[in-house]
Amino acid sequence: MGLPLAHEVNLGPLIGPEAVEKASELVEDAVIHGAKVLTGGKSSDLGKNFYEATVLTIVNENMRIWGEEIFGPVVPLFSFSRMCPVFSALPGELETGMVAVNVGSRLSKPLWWYQGIPPASPHGP
Repeated sequence: MGLPLAHEVNLGPLIGPEAVEKASELVEDAVIHGAKVLTGGKSSDLGKNFYEATVLTIVNENMRIWGEEIFGPVVPLFSFSRMCPVFSALPGELETGMVAVNVGSRLSKPLWWYQGIPPASPHGP
């Protein structure tokens, strides 16, 4: 983490102190509601626009981070035992564009959902 023009830097500053405050608020809310911080979770001593790369686990739909865009280096990890409720609920209940990544042993599981999305829809493939 550092100044973005330095060759060795992989993570630069956020857009401003407000973005750092928003990231802090969403991470704090998640922790209050049961999330665990694997790494990061706080602003950096590099300056007022820096927030550490953060990974959260045990994230659920009762947390603000579930449906609010963070615009910061925070990755909330969600765990599910069944795919159907996940893919049918997420696009309809979120007001903002979000990215979802499925990690698992069987690629065929998420493909049935992906193939059923109309290409013209806002969240389409």
